[in-house]
Amino acid sequence: MINPLVLPLKVITYGMVAFLSILYLMYFEQKIISFVQMRGLRRSLGLRDFLFPVALFINLFRVRLVFPETPYKFLYVLSPLLLGPLVFMMGIFIPFHKTGFFWSSDYGVLWIIVVSHLIILCIEVIGWASHTQYSLQGVIRIFGHFIASALLFVFVSLIITLWAGSMNLLQIIQDQKSIWFIVPLFPVFLVYMVVLLMRGRSTPFGASESGIDLMGGYKSRYAGGLFVFLVIAEYCQFLLFSVLGIVFFFGGWLPLGNISWMSGFSWFFLKLIIFLIGTSWIKAVLPNLRHDQIVRLSFKVFLPFIVMLFLFYCFIKIMVGI
Repeated sequence: MINPLVLPLKVITYGMVAFLSILYLMYFEQKIISFVQMRGLRRSLGLRDFLFPVALFINLFRVRLVFPETPYKFLYVLSPLLLGPLVFMMGIFIPFHKTGFFWSSDYGVLWIIVVSHLIILCIEVIGWASHTQYSLQGVIRIFGHFIASALLFVFVSLIITLWAGSMNLLQIIQDQKSIWFIVPLFPVFLVYMVVLLMRGRSTPFGASESGIDLMGGYKSRYAGGLFVFLVIAEYCQFLLFSVLGIVFFFGGWLPLGNISWMSGFSWFFLKLIIFLIGTSWIKAVLPNLRHDQIVRLSFKVFLPFIVMLFLFYCFIKIMVGI
């Protein structure tokens, strides 16, 4: 039972840490991509580099809000404000340490699946409430990507739950004491990387934002603070799926082997940094696929593959009894 006086402090602390992490994640991700693509890159990291994300955030908030001519102004304003809390709700059961979580539930994986689908619906409302062809075209493209990623994510979660024997994220981490799930479930991890890049709308699955339809996709009609809320929520969702990948496949805070001189939180943070560097490298080297290619790959290649993996691991776990 969590003390009601401690809960607000946890919410504020985790909120500030997540906010600053997202700001610097966005900035250093561009640094890594610039380095890989051999673009201009400053070699030194001075005070100016560390203050730049905060200054950029403040500058975006100073932009005057412009409300388009839409009959759905209430939804136009409300939906971006709801997206952030929905993303936050998705992560309340994700443990960063043995005691570093809000709540522990036996249905944590199911909760993440349900809330991630609500996020998809909220994004659809954002594009629809903008009442312009650019936002509608962007939201139609992103809907196909999200439906494919949602199906893949459900099967990945089912395999993880089957292998661990629980939907409790703490129990999933504890079951990786002897061996991380990345070893026996490596093909599932590859599919999860596809889900991660799709949900983050990252290369090579970034076709939901087209230069012809104005860069920004479903959020092309937003400016100022509302645009900042959308960008922050989008990166926060990508960060949460990255954290969930650490929990599912890399043992969360558990150390590598018998190395015990680092704390559990340090191990978790180190794994997350390596994971994010890997995803940034993928974004930098791969080209974007067309929308029809993404949908065809999702439903004709990835979905049958993950279904076959699900049946295979069911046979191993249930029939063989591993």
